[in-house]
Amino acid sequence: MSVELPKQAEFEVIKEEFGEYRLEDGTRIRARVFLADLYIIGEDAIGPQIAYQVAVALRFIVPEEIRVKVKEKPIADRVDPKNPGWRRLKIECVKPAESHYIIDDRYELVLRLELLGAAKNDNYRTPLYTPHYQVRWTTVASIEPREDRQEKST
Repeated sequence: MSVELPKQAEFEVIKEEFGEYRLEDGTRIRARVFLADLYIIGEDAIGPQIAYQVAVALRFIVPEEIRVKVKEKPIADRVDPKNPGWRRLKIECVKPAESHYIIDDRYELVLRLELLGAAKNDNYRTPLYTPHYQVRWTTVASIEPREDRQEKST
């Protein structure tokens, strides 16, 4: 029995844009999502079926007043999620992080980063005098033939 190996696709960057998110404590998160690898694992009537890997970069911009509040707290590299002191924070999406790629000169892939949840523990601090934050995220991918994208933009 012959098994067809999935094709590792070639891709090029159209654009990779920062997104901005705001937590209810005033902390801003600047984020980017990057395509690391992509395989075309099949095709159906809708288009290619893909398996992909991403890298996500999150930059926490913590207000000075929060940093001052934790400056005397004990330092911890990591805080166990079961440790007391964690509290959930609401997230407001100001502008989603989006990245656009051309796949095999046939498709345009759009990756959008969605932050699903956030929590903060200010019983401890990082070496940079910020509380510990935890963020849960996912990516949403859409892929369309390039000619469909070009028709929509005209």
